[in-house]
Amino acid sequence: MHQSSDAFLQLLADLGAEIGEDLSPDPSGVLTLVLDDESFSLESPEGSSFVYLQAAIRRLGPNRAADLEAAMRLNLFGHPLSNAWLALDPEGDALRLCCAISLDGLDTARLTAFLEAFATAIGALRHSDALPASGTLDTEIAQHFVRI
Repeated sequence: MHQSSDAFLQLLADLGAEIGEDLSPDPSGVLTLVLDDESFSLESPEGSSFVYLQAAIRRLGPNRAADLEAAMRLNLFGHPLSNAWLALDPEGDALRLCCAISLDGLDTARLTAFLEAFATAIGALRHSDALPASGTLDTEIAQHFVRI
C-alpha cells in the first residue's frame, strides 16, 4: 500500500464534499475518475509536492516507429495541454498522456478546472488525426472509479 500526500488527500476530501462523492484513492494511492466519458488516474505519493495524472490514449499499432514519431511531434507544442506530455507505457505498449500539477496553492476550483482540461485533452488526442490510427484504444477502468 502506498501512502498519498496529506495535502492531496485533503484536496480530494474537499472536492468530494463539494460534489457529494467519495474521492478516496484506492489502497495503492490512485484515484481513477471518469469525466466527460474520459477515464484517467491521479495520485500524489507521500512526500510529493505534485499531483500526477495519466490516461491511456491508444495502443501502439504495427508501425511502432510512425506511432512514436507522431507522439514525439505532438510533445513539441502539438497537444492541447501545455504542461502535459505523451509517454510510452511499456507494460501495455500504449501511449499515455501524463501531467504533473504542483500542490502548492492548488485549491478545489483550480483542480476542477485542470481535471476538466485534462479530460478534454484526452478526448482530443484519442480522436486526433495527428496520431496514426494504427493502434487501438484499450481503456482499462479501475475496479472502483468515480464518475463525475
